[in-house]
Amino acid sequence: MTAPTIHAVTVSAADWPSFAAHVARGGFAIDTVPTGPTQTPHHRLTKPEPLNGGLSERELQVLQGMAGGQSNAKIASELFLSPDTIKSHARRLFKKLGVGDRAEAVAVGYQQGILGGAQ
Repeated sequence: MTAPTIHAVTVSAADWPSFAAHVARGGFAIDTVPTGPTQTPHHRLTKPEPLNGGLSERELQVLQGMAGGQSNAKIASELFLSPDTIKSHARRLFKKLGVGDRAEAVAVGYQQGILGGAQ
């Protein structure tokens, strides 16, 4: 899925390093796209897609707890939820990630960059 274009901008070579640093701090991605008959590249700012695999914030918290080796009871205690609620979140995140158990969910979380691993 392509993120919507927010604003098109042309940046000179001299301004590129400071612009790139600004983009890195501001959470925007840069796409270089050829435009027009001369195929001159222009840059467009786009919001990056979140690296959450479609997980809700709570499901991400549960996955992070799993990655930390915590039991459902421990995750529930830290999030002020019942263990049954944690199990429900776990089932939903397993389905969203296409996995069958905690270990596989954590592995996929790292593989997809959800837990900070390589994409």
